[in-house]
Amino acid sequence: MLEVKPRSITINAKIKVGDVEVVEIYKTINADGSYGDTAQTIVDTELYAANMTQCREDRQKFESMCLDIQDKLIGGSLLDGYLKDKGE
Repeated sequence: MLEVKPRSITINAKIKVGDVEVVEIYKTINADGSYGDTAQTIVDTELYAANMTQCREDRQKFESMCLDIQDKLIGGSLLDGYLKDKGE
């Protein structure tokens, strides 16, 4: 019998100014709610410098979303619901 137990979720995001990608970010959240890998890469330094406030606001939105996912993982509602829907 196959037993599937997700160990982590990775969230990827791109911060754009207009149609141009400025920052790539990702964060891995482990099934127990702890953080794994986290990275941020500034793809376009000139646009980042010129739009730092917007980029930082978008980064905060990303962090807030990650915290919400972390809360759901710790509470058991996120993966439990996912696995139930998959028949696991």
